Amino acid sequence: MTKSVLPSFLFVLICLLPWLAAAQPKARTLTPGNKQFTYRNYQLPGPRIELGLMGGAVYPFTDVAPGEPDTQPAITDFRFKSVDLNTGLFFRYRFNDLYAVKGSASYLKLKGDDFWGDTDTVRDRGRSFTNELYELAAIGEFYIPKRKGNEVKNSWFDVILFAGVAGVYHDPQVYGPIIDPYDLEQQNDPMAYKNIIVAFPTGLMLQYNYLNKWTLGLDMNFRWTFTDFLDGFDRPTKQRPDYYFTTNLTFSYVLTYAPRKSNTTLARKVFKPKRTNAGNQGFL
Repeated sequence: MTKSVLPSFLFVLICLLPWLAAAQPKARTLTPGNKQFTYRNYQLPGPRIELGLMGGAVYPFTDVAPGEPDTQPAITDFRFKSVDLNTGLFFRYRFNDLYAVKGSASYLKLKGDDFWGDTDTVRDRGRSFTNELYELAAIGEFYIPKRKGNEVKNSWFDVILFAGVAGVYHDPQVYGPIIDPYDLEQQNDPMAYKNIIVAFPTGLMLQYNYLNKWTLGLDMNFRWTFTDFLDGFDRPTKQRPDYYFTTNLTFSYVLTYAPRKSNTTLARKVFKPKRTNAGNQGFL
């Protein structure tokens, strides 16, 4: 009986081979809760809106507490006591998987004291300051693409480069004795500095997304300025304007998004295609 069944089975199998070869796998339905389809390859093809909170530490680079008198502290002249807190809100509009714009409103507090300096000359100068900053910023973000062959690699993790411009209101409070005639002239000049300045945030962010709705990030951010009065005074031997550095934890929620259509392939052309020498389409 087995010998009679085997030829029949082989005949049916041979007849079905062309149909099996032509058959396509059924398209998988994409859902936001399916971890196989990530924030990048599910939601990023369409625009969406995020609202979030941020908070962390801020560190000023001003004329206070330098390593040497009449110089400005370098990055290596780190004073832990100068670290203070900052907090804020932000709004992000994500155009696609590569680009986004972010608006933020932040409160930052700067402080410094010559008593934290390394030399007796700096400590004896006795100058200190506090400054509360209110900042509104507009920032552009670039999400570094990840590729595996010609496909975007699935990942819940993003690396982001960003840069932008900010308007800052500040009013430094300066304490300590007058240093010299140059300092006396500045302290008595009501036009020595402006309360509203421009800063330029630039930095790097690491971001993790959970189930396409929640994002947790860590950013490192330099705010460059054109003013030397974040600490309320400057020196005639100044070498650069004042600036400040922040590092923040960010937490945001995706309010709305345009999801990918269920019949859209997961393969993405990350870069523009070009023609090969053979005339075929290839990828950079």
